[in-house]
Amino acid sequence: MPSDDPLPEYPARVRVSTERPELVYERLPGYFAIRGPVPQTLRSAVTTEMEDGQITVCRGTADSSEAELADSTITPVYGLGAAGAPAVPTGRILVRFAEHIRAEEQRDALEGLGFRVVETLPYALHVAWVESVDGDAAAALHGIERLEGLADIVNVEPQMVRERRHR
Repeated sequence: MPSDDPLPEYPARVRVSTERPELVYERLPGYFAIRGPVPQTLRSAVTTEMEDGQITVCRGTADSSEAELADSTITPVYGLGAAGAPAVPTGRILVRFAEHIRAEEQRDALEGLGFRVVETLPYALHVAWVESVDGDAAAALHGIERLEGLADIVNVEPQMVRERRHR
């Protein structure tokens, strides 16, 4: 039986962080995000633009195989709970090791789990941004539990882009 989910490779739920396991991002049904050009035919479905228009949240469903979306990346939209503010996964995961462990020294262990280090933080050498070796955001989200199993890991947290709120 075919799925009604146009993005079945993405998990339905993702913990906000290892340190806060009670907080969970849930897929928001009836929403999707576009990274890249938004086709004119979808302009009426736009609800929010993030990252200076680089990410667009739309209402409805999208088939990423449609020709007009060929130059774009389609991802699901998550929220804290079913009614939470939209959050879009970037595919990056923040990993924090115990302070005496340099993230750079963990490259082999991370690669063994299907991740590569994208950036280490010069002001916190025990912290790094990682992504799946193939750059697939869904694979990165599914790999969070593997990352949490690393020795000396303190926190694992997916990067989610959210709308800026001005106070």
